[in-house]
Amino acid sequence: MARGIQDAWSAYRALAGPADALVAKTRRGGRTGGLSGIMADQEMQAGQQTKAYPGCTVAETWERGYWPYPWSEMPPGGLPFDPFGSITTPAANGTETVALQFEVPYGYDGIITGIANAFTGPGFVEGSGDLTWRIRVGQPNLQGRPQRNYSSIQQSMGSVEQPREVPGGIQVVSNQFIEYSVVHAIGSPIVPAGTRIICNIQGYYWPRGSTPLDY
Repeated sequence: MARGIQDAWSAYRALAGPADALVAKTRRGGRTGGLSGIMADQEMQAGQQTKAYPGCTVAETWERGYWPYPWSEMPPGGLPFDPFGSITTPAANGTETVALQFEVPYGYDGIITGIANAFTGPGFVEGSGDLTWRIRVGQPNLQGRPQRNYSSIQQSMGSVEQPREVPGGIQVVSNQFIEYSVVHAIGSPIVPAGTRIICNIQGYYWPRGSTPLDY
């Protein structure tokens, strides 16, 4: 690309007009909304096709009404999320317990970009299997699908100050539940009293229909 994402975006904003109008159109979603709708309006007014940076993949994707790289940069109208969960360490009974749960807002899709899980207290040996964390996406109450690479986490991941990056991200869609759970293994020497399980998930949502991932 001849120009970076933000440079191309600035050029499109100059063509599109006020940012509020751009975000409003993007929130409508669909193939006729977003930037393509703005470009179409301008073409009708000018009586000719308006196109910035011919041959630029990013610009051409925007012209079709999409934010081209939602997995690496938050799209216009996006909403960041960064919830934390903290529970007393469950009893050592092998039962899966939810430590963090939240729902993707209606009308938005999104991506998980960072995670963190930790144990506060003595006695936990990393990788021992005494504690196993799991990320689920889908239905609530531990009915969601365990996520590949994050279905059997037996060590601390990231920290509350610096979450661990999720390569490629985990895509989530409108009204799905995201759950971070833990299993305290039977026979574990960890004493639950006075200790806690900490979980954190970071990422962002975008208005449905504004990116190629929505189709």
